[in-house]
Amino acid sequence: MFVDPLIDIEQEVLLAPQHARQSLPHHIGRILADTGLTRTDLGRLALTCAAVGDVTAWCLLAFVVGVVQSRQGSALLPSVMTVGYIALIFMVVRPAVVRWCQRLEGRAIDRDVIAVVIVAALVSALITEWIGIHAIFGAFLMGAVIPHDSRLARALADRIEHLVTILLLPAFFAFAGMRTEIGLISNWTGWLTCAAIIVVATIGKFGGTLASARLAGHEWRTATGLGVLMNTRGLMELIVLNVGLDLGVISPTLFTMMVVMALVTTMATTPVLRMLVPEATLRRASISPQPSR
Repeated sequence: MFVDPLIDIEQEVLLAPQHARQSLPHHIGRILADTGLTRTDLGRLALTCAAVGDVTAWCLLAFVVGVVQSRQGSALLPSVMTVGYIALIFMVVRPAVVRWCQRLEGRAIDRDVIAVVIVAALVSALITEWIGIHAIFGAFLMGAVIPHDSRLARALADRIEHLVTILLLPAFFAFAGMRTEIGLISNWTGWLTCAAIIVVATIGKFGGTLASARLAGHEWRTATGLGVLMNTRGLMELIVLNVGLDLGVISPTLFTMMVVMALVTTMATTPVLRMLVPEATLRRASISPQPSR
């Protein structure tokens, strides 16, 4: 089936500012809400770690895309332009946006203001695409400079969030599903490879988080719960996979295996969390560093 890649890019560009503006990564936020851990110390720590991880992933994605799209021997120019554009956004554009948001506090946010924000996100996306990194990174940067507690941010949530979560987000997930061809994993070696990817991915996120939490002085229960929560994969991972497939960095078979890995690890989070760390213990979990024993 033929699917126009431009549709995917348009969806990602419109999703990026909303994703940048959100302080709660949707996948972990939903799991915490289902398990009643949203207001616990463990829940707040998991949300903070997920937010930092997403920002780091955006930066790494921009770097990798710039290197892949640049010609051999000319990766320096896109890298320099990317750093310069990021500096421009946060040193020039962000202060101007903050002042603009302060002026908007005493007035209603009308359609003209919303239109300006959307156009700015599209222009920023065009600039980063011209630089040589993916357009979605420019849209993400424009969303990141809007103060999350401003009247404008709240208005964007009211006006755009339902469109994103009801229409664009399901469409993006459906698009990713249409690109996932389970039939490509057609023999036992393919499924063994897929299982190995799941194991390696779990060791990387769960094991890395567990070790880091223990080194920070947290008790085993808290470290284990945090590791299980951080082992989820959400929107950011699907965006990275789709960009990688568009660039030809990963094959359709590897894309399918990675999507299966994301589904398995995310679906396993809630039952594994309740099995390894009893709910009563999780509700009492504190992120205060404890002496290692």
